[in-house]
Amino acid sequence: MIFRGSLDSHLAAHNPPVVTYDCPTCGQIFKEKSNLTQHMKTHLDSPKKFKCDLCPSEFSKRVNLRYHIKRKHPPPAEGMNDTNGSSSNNPSEAKTDATKLPDKDKPQGNFKCEHCGRCFLFK
Repeated sequence: MIFRGSLDSHLAAHNPPVVTYDCPTCGQIFKEKSNLTQHMKTHLDSPKKFKCDLCPSEFSKRVNLRYHIKRKHPPPAEGMNDTNGSSSNNPSEAKTDATKLPDKDKPQGNFKCEHCGRCFLFK
């Protein structure tokens, strides 16, 4: 039997809501209370002695500065083409977009729930 609803809506019934902990100062969300507790220390008036040389950011821990630089100021990848992320300059070798498949090649309905086996017309 195929149900008329969507699989995504149905999956919500199998997955209980996730408890989150929100920072009252900046609104950042954490899945673990201990991570929020650690984060709250960043809002204290402790001196931030580790300054980023590439932007105005400052940090109270060296490890946070290193993480910031790695995330916000990564070195450019060598040999990468700016147009398509490929190392080739030949357009015929560019990646094809898998989302542009003809309608006959797209799956039609029959999306099965991996938890209970029910099938749905829509994803």
